[in-house]
Amino acid sequence: MKAIILFNLFMFICTTAFAQNYAQVDGKIKNYPDSFKSLDNLSLKINHDFNIPEEKVRAIYTWMALHITYDVKTYLKGTKPVKYTYRTNEEKLQKEKEIENKLAKQTLKTKKAVCHGYATLFKTLCEMSGIECVLITGMSKITRSDIGKEPIRTDHAWNAVKLNKQWKLIDVTWGAGYIDGQKMQFVKQYTDVFFFTDPEKFFYNHFPNDKKWLLTQKNGNDFAQLPLYFRTYINSNIEIVKPLKGIIKAPKGSSIELILRNSKNNRVGYKFSKEKIAYGVEPEVKGNLYYYNIEVGAGDYLTIYLDHNALVSYKIK
Repeated sequence: MKAIILFNLFMFICTTAFAQNYAQVDGKIKNYPDSFKSLDNLSLKINHDFNIPEEKVRAIYTWMALHITYDVKTYLKGTKPVKYTYRTNEEKLQKEKEIENKLAKQTLKTKKAVCHGYATLFKTLCEMSGIECVLITGMSKITRSDIGKEPIRTDHAWNAVKLNKQWKLIDVTWGAGYIDGQKMQFVKQYTDVFFFTDPEKFFYNHFPNDKKWLLTQKNGNDFAQLPLYFRTYINSNIEIVKPLKGIIKAPKGSSIELILRNSKNNRVGYKFSKEKIAYGVEPEVKGNLYYYNIEVGAGDYLTIYLDHNALVSYKIK
């Protein structure tokens, strides 16, 4: 029993210290200049101020998320892959590195990019800090129309870093903010939800082309069947117990049972896509489970809200 208590105390101290380190890192980064003339200047600054690899990664993430803006115009216009020729594998790798370095410099200089620019700059800065990092491409789940779709397209890029022999997932693009779908404008809103995200939660919105970067025992069918989870859910300790599948068969006039764990003191509401207003709903409480009865209204999609923030969306058939 004493050993268990000591272990728990040790874990508490380590976890608290780790969180405090991040707060210190973020505080110091917020006093950094808004821009740097070169990759070397930014890298030297970070490596001078931080010694621990985790803190360096956090510093890179925080500075980029605060200062790099998503390039909506380029996103809407679309990007074309850079074409190049090579004779040997060595030459291929060299040219890829040159292209990568050029994009990283461009992203730092203009302070705007689409996801590939974010991920490339992040990877470059990590490598300049002696940290192993990879750029991962794959499909993101970002709209309600993605519910039920197999992950066959490539529309996003993110990263993984190796620390203490363990890979950690990071999406600095989404850490910087989000696109307002109605205005088609980028909304800067820093979050660390996508920094060292649990692979099980990262999977909610990311499916890599190379499945080894799932870092969890999931597959494409699992991804297709997921509902659309929003960052509010990923960042909360609330658990959706039911429904877990993204597509719900429920005719208008019937009811859907929503079960949440740990939603105490949170206001829950819902809205069907063809209805103009959202409705509040009161739960029946059984222990730490909260049961909500939702009458099916008009529309192909149902969105659940937590304290007026979108939590999850389902497709209704």
